[in-house]
Amino acid sequence: SPEMWAYEGMQKDAPWRREAQKRIELHRKADLNLSIKTGAKVDFKELELRYEMVRHKFPFGTAVRLDTLAEKSSDGERYKQELLRLFNSAVPARFYKWRLWEKWPRSKVVEQVNWLKSQGLELRGHNLIWAGWKHLPKDLIELKEDKSLLDKKVKDHIREAIGETRGLIYEWDVINEPFDNH
Repeated sequence: SPEMWAYEGMQKDAPWRREAQKRIELHRKADLNLSIKTGAKVDFKELELRYEMVRHKFPFGTAVRLDTLAEKSSDGERYKQELLRLFNSAVPARFYKWRLWEKWPRSKVVEQVNWLKSQGLELRGHNLIWAGWKHLPKDLIELKEDKSLLDKKVKDHIREAIGETRGLIYEWDVINEPFDNH
């Protein structure tokens, strides 16, 4: 429900937003200085300059449907084009979540993730574990009373996932949704 996600200060005119805007002005914006060298006399009032940012300093990302990315169709091609046009960062959606990690053919995941990486996108892994039983593999609940074995299984999964994605993923969401999955 919307009330569950409500927080103090979420109003559009909340006082903290003014301070945040000041930080944005200070840390995320800068003057652009151009040095124009020409042998000709230039009337700077008539000069029109156009510039385009080549690379963002901050990641702008989205969750990527790897199955759609793999489609050999006009929709799949358009998906790729728009992804590369709009974003410089991506999260391979769903396929790194533990349940799908054990079921989905990893070769397909690795193929698509390698393509994303080859296109210059920074990739974030989502996610290694959940803080509750609801979204974890069903066989884990059988280990609920054996903390030692449960701990080993979780650590083994983390090592495996990070090992298989070494060099592809720059950042991981380790524990997902601890607020409502605990």
